[in-house]
Amino acid sequence: MEVFIAIGVVGRNVVPMGLVCDYCGGPISMPIIYRRGKRTYYSCCETCLRELKKKLSKSKDKLGN
Repeated sequence: MEVFIAIGVVGRNVVPMGLVCDYCGGPISMPIIYRRGKRTYYSCCETCLRELKKKLSKSKDKLGN
């Protein structure tokens, strides 16, 4: 069981400690939050966010074909 402790508020969402980037797997100190459908993704930098969006659009294309 993972337990998260809130360290601050970003908008209306509480950001837990111990977040890892959904693209590179690295630790995140200030997350960049990306919402797609019902999922929320976290990235550590703009580069990982851009690459994550590419990866997600490719996986969507594969599912659509």
